[in-house]
Amino acid sequence: MDKSVIPFDWTRLLLGEPPVGFLWEIVLRVVLIYGFALLMMQLMGKRARTQMNPLEFLVIIALGSATGDVMFYPEVPLAYAALVVAMLVLIGALVARVEARSERFRSLLESEPTVLIADGKLLSHKLVSERISRGELFSQLREAGVEHLGQVRVAILELSGRISVFKYPEGQERQGESVMPESVRATARAPGGEAGRPGWH
Repeated sequence: MDKSVIPFDWTRLLLGEPPVGFLWEIVLRVVLIYGFALLMMQLMGKRARTQMNPLEFLVIIALGSATGDVMFYPEVPLAYAALVVAMLVLIGALVARVEARSERFRSLLESEPTVLIADGKLLSHKLVSERISRGELFSQLREAGVEHLGQVRVAILELSGRISVFKYPEGQERQGESVMPESVRATARAPGGEAGRPGWH
């Protein structure tokens, strides 16, 4: 340990080594970087605020790193962060232009939606390849009003990460595995519950 460091120095712990006045500089840095980053996001267009391909996602992560350090490290000048952010946005714009002109390049950046359930049958190998747990899938199915897989004609994992669920018309459902938690199924099987409800396995 550096002998110049005094343990439990609350001034150092709470305010750091720079003078207290640097806190006001941090406020200014945050305001300036926030405004600059907001401007850059506007230049990136609406797509930057919705669906992103992997390269665009990396740009967003890099933007966070570039803008984070400059906000509170006194030795990092604002110009460095501005240059990094501007270059990232420029690279993103170039990639978007190439992507718009090249189908082959676009296929390298974007994957295809994945069918997770077809005709009421769970495609387990798709869950493995997409690294989605049954619990996560069942949770989203419940949010879509699904009680058992027999109600689902097809469920598709979209590029956004959400799951689109298309159900059979009422009365055309099939038998299928329940997506309800065990506690709910136990309640349904209890006397006075809903034992024998169609599709609840």
